[in-house]
Amino acid sequence: MSGLQFDQAELRRLVRRSQRRQRDAEIRSTLGYRAHTKARSTGTTVILVDGYVQGVESPGLGDRWALICDDHGGVVCFDRYEDARATIAHPEHWCPTCQGYDEP
Repeated sequence: MSGLQFDQAELRRLVRRSQRRQRDAEIRSTLGYRAHTKARSTGTTVILVDGYVQGVESPGLGDRWALICDDHGGVVCFDRYEDARATIAHPEHWCPTCQGYDEP
């Protein structure tokens, strides 16, 4: 028997951490990725992307920075990166499902 022994709680913690790291890697591979967070208010993951690279917006039309509610697919765009960063943690302000208007 090997010298490594884990109790069930430690094993679950290690599995959750591994799954979280894998999910974070998947999110970071999103086209145009700049940042992401898990919103405390809703428990959903929000991704900030360059809308031009993502294809959400076309260059010259403004609203370059897009927030995507990864859980529901809601999208909102901003002209300024700073505005998008300020709103990233509050999908209940712009995602219809997080607002309760649409069913998940």
